Amino acid sequence: MNATYKLSRYHVATGPIADQVHGGRFQRVLLGMRKGTTLLVGEALWARLQQGDIARLPQTTLDRLVQAEILVPAEEDEVATILDANDHRAQDDRTLYLVVQPTAWCQLGCSYCGQKHTRDALDAANQERLIARVESRLATGRFEGLEVCWFGGEPLAGLGVVRRLTERFLKMTRRLGCRYDSRIVTNGLALSRAVAEELVNRLHVRKIEITLDGTAEHHDRRRFTKAGTGTFERIFENLVALARREDLSVGLNVRCNVDQHNRHGVLPLLQRLAEAGVQRRITAFYVSPVVNWGNDAGDRNVARDEFARWEIEWFVEMFKLGFPVGVLPERQAANCMALAPEAELVDPHGTLFNIRERLLLAYAMGRIQNAAAPN
Repeated sequence: MNATYKLSRYHVATGPIADQVHGGRFQRVLLGMRKGTTLLVGEALWARLQQGDIARLPQTTLDRLVQAEILVPAEEDEVATILDANDHRAQDDRTLYLVVQPTAWCQLGCSYCGQKHTRDALDAANQERLIARVESRLATGRFEGLEVCWFGGEPLAGLGVVRRLTERFLKMTRRLGCRYDSRIVTNGLALSRAVAEELVNRLHVRKIEITLDGTAEHHDRRRFTKAGTGTFERIFENLVALARREDLSVGLNVRCNVDQHNRHGVLPLLQRLAEAGVQRRITAFYVSPVVNWGNDAGDRNVARDEFARWEIEWFVEMFKLGFPVGVLPERQAANCMALAPEAELVDPHGTLFNIRERLLLAYAMGRIQNAAAPN
């Protein structure tokens, strides 16, 4: 019976580690990525798993490995299983996700930004069309909640639009018996005390994400105003002030966009946040590599293995300083709205995008090449 299993392709194993708790014998930490389960395995067991020598495993060991989905049925097409499960979860999602860009304007002129900023904002006519569309979708009974992400440009530059749409969304969801939540991705420059209070208490924003690309020495070289002035101190002051507000119930994420030019600014930023005493108030601090967004920003980026080495150093420092550290990744059915079939994005011109449908259309039209196809 045991021979009907194989080692899952979705696993990661460390090198041998001397386990001082158990007499210094060598063991490995084995992560089964299908469930996010970690197990300690001895060198002898690891060798048998690699060799496919599963038939003689003790039943208790077999059961643990199968339960963790580190061992899977030998005939299983794992890629198909994963994709089917992810698609099923995405199809069954009862939350309607909506990304709204209230304005195309931003005060900043970031060196790696791929957007074209204009003074355009979502006008009254397009707001009405959006409200009507959302209401018609919620009225089907398919969804239990509406979740809105305010995005940009800089969404706080379109705060008036956010106010008007939020009022309508709240009335609509209450009438239809749906929950309502929202979050905002902001550069933080306009996130004053009064604005933060309004976002949380009146506009039902439950998560705020702010970008800081290191300390001032690094951040101000790349995230400056359109007039060329630095922005770090003001954003940092707004962030710390918000983090210290125990009366405001809101998640606070800090994102740091990194390439070769500012990677040395991450550790000083972590240390400065800790000196301000707000590290435990930050829900998540995460670092993302700079990529191309219709420009050549990604040319300054680094290889994945090098970035991973940097990340280890940052994780260690976060752990030492008391930041919440999520070292091991959790499996997600859809970590991008492009994979959520019902999610939509509305830009400042009123254009509606369903990213998944556009990807499928592009594939059908032959505009997305099969990676396995010959050149």
